[in-house]
Amino acid sequence: MTAVEEQTPLQTEVQAETSLSAIRTAGPDTSLLQNFLELPVPVVLLTLWLVGAALMGLCALMLYELLWTLLGVLAGA
Repeated sequence: MTAVEEQTPLQTEVQAETSLSAIRTAGPDTSLLQNFLELPVPVVLLTLWLVGAALMGLCALMLYELLWTLLGVLAGA
């Protein structure tokens, strides 16, 4: 073999590290979301509906509490 055809262990290691499969991005891991979206459609829609309803209910509750707190402060002043 000639010197051009031979690869040192360092060259082999550098080539392996620069392959596309070894490159990792700094973004979030999306495998959990992908696995969730691969569930049956009714399960995904029901889950999203429940989460949305809970968030809207929480917002309504916080607005209600804020209203009564403000009314209490104004009535006491």
